[in-house]
Amino acid sequence: MGRAGDGPPPSFDTLRRYAATPRNVRLRVVRARRVLVRGTPDRGGRQSGSPSGFPKVDTGTQKGRDDLRRKVLTEELATEEKLLAEARATYGSGAPPPTLEEQTVPQRYAERVAKLRQAVVLHEKNIEALKKELAATR
Repeated sequence: MGRAGDGPPPSFDTLRRYAATPRNVRLRVVRARRVLVRGTPDRGGRQSGSPSGFPKVDTGTQKGRDDLRRKVLTEELATEEKLLAEARATYGSGAPPPTLEEQTVPQRYAERVAKLRQAVVLHEKNIEALKKELAATR
């Protein structure tokens, strides 16, 4: 079988067989497996990322994809900002007027206010995430 560093890393079934071996051998086996899974540099200093026959995308195609992604993110940001404005208007600074049914059952009013607040928070988080994504594309 040889040492853990020889040849390709063992499979997960092989790892189970190493469970009874000393700790230092198990660590080498697990580290060897991580090299293939995560694509981190191997011992030769090379990057073990995509395979040699993996298709490459030319610069123009990638730029077009990036522009389309930026456009979609910008449109989503505009939509989320519109939805946030609507949610804030409905929420009415935390005290929307209760409906007739909610006047008789205060619990329903509290539930509606909580849902409206959740909607506002959700749209705020979505806007924050979209702005972060847009900043990363520029």
